[in-house]
Amino acid sequence: MAFNLALACDKAGGRELLVITLYRTYLAGAPKAANANQVEQRILELEVQAEAGVAKLIRKIKEMVAALPEGAAMFNLDSTHSLLSYAESTMGDFDAAIETATLLADTKSRDTAYVYAARALVSLGELENAARTSSRVANKQDSDVQGEISWIYDRIFEGQLSIGNLIGAKEMIAQMLSDNQKAAAYQSLIDALLKARDFKAATDTVALLPGEKRLSFLEKIATAQREAGDRSGCFQTLLLCRKVAAGLPDEANRFKALLDVAARHKSFWDKAGVLELVEQAKSSVSKIPDDQMHQLARYYAWAGDLKEAKRLAELIPDTDASRKGKWKWWAYLWITTSQIAAGEKIAARETVAMMMSSFPEVRNDTPDIQSFYLAQALAVLDLDEQFRLFMGTAWKIELMKAFALVQFIHFEQADRDAALQVLQQAKDMALKLSDKTQGLGVLTSVASLCISDENTREAQEAVSQALALSLDVPEGKTKDLYLGSISGVQFEFGNLEGAAGTAAKIGDAETRDRAYRRILKAYVSAGDITKVRSTTMRLSKKDSAGATYYDSMADIHAARKEFKEAAKARLLAKLLRGIPVGFDECKAWSAMADKCLANRVFSDFQGYWEGYITEHKHMPPGFLIDGLRDSVFEMAKFYRELRNEEKKWQANRSWRQQCLPEN
Repeated sequence: MAFNLALACDKAGGRELLVITLYRTYLAGAPKAANANQVEQRILELEVQAEAGVAKLIRKIKEMVAALPEGAAMFNLDSTHSLLSYAESTMGDFDAAIETATLLADTKSRDTAYVYAARALVSLGELENAARTSSRVANKQDSDVQGEISWIYDRIFEGQLSIGNLIGAKEMIAQMLSDNQKAAAYQSLIDALLKARDFKAATDTVALLPGEKRLSFLEKIATAQREAGDRSGCFQTLLLCRKVAAGLPDEANRFKALLDVAARHKSFWDKAGVLELVEQAKSSVSKIPDDQMHQLARYYAWAGDLKEAKRLAELIPDTDASRKGKWKWWAYLWITTSQIAAGEKIAARETVAMMMSSFPEVRNDTPDIQSFYLAQALAVLDLDEQFRLFMGTAWKIELMKAFALVQFIHFEQADRDAALQVLQQAKDMALKLSDKTQGLGVLTSVASLCISDENTREAQEAVSQALALSLDVPEGKTKDLYLGSISGVQFEFGNLEGAAGTAAKIGDAETRDRAYRRILKAYVSAGDITKVRSTTMRLSKKDSAGATYYDSMADIHAARKEFKEAAKARLLAKLLRGIPVGFDECKAWSAMADKCLANRVFSDFQGYWEGYITEHKHMPPGFLIDGLRDSVFEMAKFYRELRNEEKKWQANRSWRQQCLPEN
């Protein structure tokens, strides 16, 4: 029925928009019809005819305008040129739209026409043309166009970023109207530069940010350089961080920022750098804030200046009733750990004894975190009796001491060799525990802690020891949980085959599936469809929907990664097969056809044009032009609506084809 009606209207001529909607209704209901290709071709021809027809009518109106006597009654020249320019932009004839806009006498109207054209160009992805067109706007700060210009600039900037044109993106920022808009764009540009590992350009861009935002982005750059193994570049960036932090006007913010930079140097085991920064922080304020004194003592202790650390610890007020002396307690704990790292065990034991006697409130705060760290210090100092009393007789001293040593490995250690010695001590204790399950737990903790500290070699060694020990551990839920954790550690340092092998040893189906799903995500991201499918087959629950999801996502990732034709994904296939093909699209195009039939401007423009001229031939020419101009503009808007509907359903069909396998 839709096809027959479309064919009849097509033969009648002059009804391009109506015919397009009817043909689209037909194709939506019968996408595999024998004549589908011919109908698609005819739709393209009708669209060309519609565009040419509107362009011809616009030229006719311009000729009528040119023939008018000066000062013609009931005629607004700028209004006509504005609407004609809008219509030309809407139909995609941008050269004509800009040419018409230049005829506008009123600057504001001319700017609005340029903005309209630029926005349409952005929607088509013509970013450079959109930028050139928007540059024609004379008064970009005018309230009527400012919001639109900002939107256009944002879209052009985002488009340049998406295609990797970072230079073009930076040039666009320079044209943005507000400082806030520029700052937000620069931040996005820095993130893109970091992703591209262009650290120099990222650092140069930070200088364009407002002062209060520079430090956090410099720290982000330093982190990225560290992760990329660029130690020298990272230190250069940290020097900039230090300069920015030292220049902050507020004392409290300046002090805290310098300590933050010290923490970055600490992550590199840079004692000299930490000492320089804490000295600078201390001298940068008229009075060290009470709530920061313990942090300052912490850094001095870590860097080896125990004398200054103790002096600062003594200066911490004892009147802090709400915290029960915890700031001072923390300062002494940092001192203890540094004494241990320096091999000064006697001095460390004296400090611990003082802490336990002087701060009973903290000691009795179990199971607070302070008590946990004190227990670690007791374990490392071999104060077994105090450790036993502190932890309670219900605990097995060997097991708890081993766990305490594990947690102490990287806790405030200024000396990596000392940390590794504690690490080895913890592993030795784990292997000697009579309860093999407990030993497995300790080794698993060692591996997890090492991988979180990016110590891959030590993590791998701990994993090997844990897997060997697991052979002597009886089957059960506890063993399964530890094996799941080990599989997770292997996953973290990139050994996916090893992670899958460990997962296969897990007896509990739910725990095993959880480990496999973690591995599946990595294979999906890599687009490794073969691995995804083989791993999916290992899932104990043969969840076809879940398996289809992983399979489909892998296809999509692979297609994106290699920029090839999108693979035929099967995501939501069952759901899609339950919906009649084209049902919603048929309804949508039928509604468009009804809208077209309800307005003669859309359904029979040529007939409307001729009838309007005949009906109003006795009216002043200006009145006639206004009416025809308005109808051309309305037709152009409806044509754009029709094209947008086509794009929407084309995307829907493409998505459906991705989600359904080929028959």
